[in-house]
Order: sequence, then C-alpha cells, then structure tokens
Amino acid sequence: MKKTLLALVVLTGAAFSSFAQTSKPVSFGIKGGLNLAKLSASGGEETISSGTLTSFHAGLFADVAVSETFSVQPALLFTQLGSKETEGDASYKTTLNYLQLPVNAIYSAPTGTGKFFIGAGPFLGYGLSGKTKLSGAGEANMSEDIEFGDGGLKRLNVGVGALAGYKLDEGLLLNVGYDLGLSSIIDGDAGSIKTRAFTISVGYAF
Repeated sequence: MKKTLLALVVLTGAAFSSFAQTSKPVSFGIKGGLNLAKLSASGGEETISSGTLTSFHAGLFADVAVSETFSVQPALLFTQLGSKETEGDASYKTTLNYLQLPVNAIYSAPTGTGKFFIGAGPFLGYGLSGKTKLSGAGEANMSEDIEFGDGGLKRLNVGVGALAGYKLDEGLLLNVGYDLGLSSIIDGDAGSIKTRAFTISVGYAF
C-alpha cells in the first residue's frame, strides 16, 4: 500500500518537474460516463465473477505535458463500482461509491483532426458509501447500507487501469478504459473480493 501511494506521488511530482523544465502547457478538463462494473471473488483455487452493474463515473482531470507526445494525467473521480445478480424477476444489486485518484502515463499521436491516445497507470480509491438492494422479490424486497472502515469493507482500493481514446483539437474527447482492482476490499484469510470495471467516457479539455 505504501509503495502504491509513493508511486502516485512520484508520478505526479515528475510530471510537474518536467513541466517546469520544458514550459509545456498544462490543460484541465472534465469527464464522465458509463461503468460496467463487476466483483471478482476468490477462495482457495476457485474464482467467481459476478454479474454486471451498470453505473457511472464523473470528475476532473489535468494533463501535464512532458514532451510533444507524452504526458501525465492525474484525475479525481466519483465512481460507482459493484455487481448485480438477476434470477427471474428478482435482482440483487451491490453499489459501492468511491472517490478515485488515477494517475496515467499518456502517449498521444496526431491523427486526422485530433490526437489518438493510449495510457496506463495506478489508481487509489477511497470508499465513501455503499448499498445492497434486493428488488422484484415481492415482500422480500430490502435495502441495506454498506459500511466502510471498522467492521465493514476496507476504505482503500488499490489497482491499475488502462485507457485509449481520441481527442479533437477543439477539446472534445472520447475514451474507453478498464480498471483492475488489485487489493481485496474485504478482510480475512479465507478469500478476497476485488473490483473490476470497463468504462466509457466523454469529456472536454479546456
């Protein structure tokens, strides 16, 4: 965990150091979009993947140029992760709300009227709140809050992500990505639960 935090600090610091040396511009922007989230549970030699929860993410990002083709892109996002299981008319949904800080190294290349870009890097998520909801089961319908911290899920969620997309010269951008949780969000030696999410984002860089 400490190594991951250090890596985030070093990546961001290196980007701003390079900016000071090269006088390249820093751009800021907003982005948001769709999450297709799952939870992966493992115990012993068996791993089970949950059904898909359709949710969303939204937030701010900065793009710090290191050279003409490379930049470092930290972001601060509100994102919903979790899972959804359906059987007949009944569904059981787990929604986990995180404040997420990804720091991606980005390579971009001029293509047409804009730039194609790809990137990857670590992320750190902080659990804010959560809820489980059973619906479509008649009188058995229920809703319950999920606690983070002592007695609940772990606050911190550490992982890595990758993204690819296209940004128009006017600033409009579209990208797809995948976030892979590396740390278990539950305590215990019997097994682990990790987050997964495929993302589709639209945004605008100022």
